[in-house]
Amino acid sequence: MKQVIVGGGLAGLVAAATLLRQVPGKDILILEREVTLGGLLAGAHYPEQGLYFDRGTHLFRETGVTEIDALLQKMAGEENIRMFSSSQGGHAGAIYQGRLQHNSHFPDVRQHPGRQAMLDEVWGVVAGTQPIRPITTFEAIMDVALERFGEAYVNAVLSPILSQLFKRPVSELAGFAALLCGLTRLVGCDRQEWLAKCGDGRFRELVAVPDQREMPVSFANTLRRYYFSGGTAGFVESAARYLTAQGVRIIRQARELSCDIEARNVAWLDERGDAFEEEFAQLILTNGVVGAARQLNIDLSSFGFERPILHRLVHMQLACPVESDLCYFYAFDPGFDFFRITNYRAFSGDPDDRRITIEILASEHLADAELASVMEEQLGRIGLCRPGSVLWFDVQRLHTGFPVPTVNNMKAMRVLDEHLQQSLPAYVRLCGVGVGGGVFFQNEVIQNVFQTLSNE
Repeated sequence: MKQVIVGGGLAGLVAAATLLRQVPGKDILILEREVTLGGLLAGAHYPEQGLYFDRGTHLFRETGVTEIDALLQKMAGEENIRMFSSSQGGHAGAIYQGRLQHNSHFPDVRQHPGRQAMLDEVWGVVAGTQPIRPITTFEAIMDVALERFGEAYVNAVLSPILSQLFKRPVSELAGFAALLCGLTRLVGCDRQEWLAKCGDGRFRELVAVPDQREMPVSFANTLRRYYFSGGTAGFVESAARYLTAQGVRIIRQARELSCDIEARNVAWLDERGDAFEEEFAQLILTNGVVGAARQLNIDLSSFGFERPILHRLVHMQLACPVESDLCYFYAFDPGFDFFRITNYRAFSGDPDDRRITIEILASEHLADAELASVMEEQLGRIGLCRPGSVLWFDVQRLHTGFPVPTVNNMKAMRVLDEHLQQSLPAYVRLCGVGVGGGVFFQNEVIQNVFQTLSNE
């Protein structure tokens, strides 16, 4: 009997590879509703223009688990991987206080008029004896941040930034909002002072190195980032070839997919409308807790989820490359209508790469047709664009929308996860976003899948 995997995204592909690792030749079937595998990693292809774009920023990083990293490289094909050194491939920035910060994506408050009051409170926390409160996924960010940083920084910097990014009052947001864009520290002193104090772990917990390119080797993250020839879609295509060669059966466009848990049976229609069904020994739901609930016809309205907000990607080809080594950067300042920009030139290996992808949350007042001109004007304010810089663009609406990281949503996800874990039999396994305490980030999902299935 088969191992049936529902979902052909990253979690589903890793699930199949993990099962094969233990028992080569195991009977595995992947069922995917969409035409393409990979979910958000499928990217966007424009054959007529000869262009490809990822769906947002999706750089990979080593997990530090030898078996997992070896498995991912095998799936991708080592010849397709562009591996960066530990100090490359992940530089991030932010638009803050009217300029593009190249030195760090953490808010640089050294020129802020309230700097001294902020730092006095931060130094007080550093000098304290109580453990510094970590930012966690589910807690209200204001509860944690005030204790972690003090009122001056939270009220003048962190709170306005989070409200700007997620279009909600900060009082409604969970800690995951800060984790999602890495707002766990601040830049508050020059390099000389930072080096003098960086031996104190409490200091490093709150105060970032002034320039990310000058991180001392002893404190640098040794896990390398990597990217793929052909983008994230290149990874997906290579992984599919690898799995197929190992005997995994992959069905795309599986419509009207239904799972009978008690009968251990799945049924679906193919793209022609022909009906199929298979029995399974184990069913692996890899679309996360929300996807699993929908697949099992569970009413999500009773869990208190809020409606996702509009999530659009504006893919652009510019007249000139963005002359920066920043792979991505956020818009912290009011007056900018985007969440994050991906700069492909910084990691594609092509110095003439002129592609960028702009992620826009909510902002319903902006019509799709005007987004290119609005973004061109806004990027012109920080010196990245001039009139006429946008040679080509396309707007892609993500049908799932963007679930805002509010306390209500995070609580609903945790309650749903607990409900599923308690109600599903042992032969139905749950993987992906929201499982086991709210995993979300790429490496968290990968490790969750590997750990869940590694003993099968």
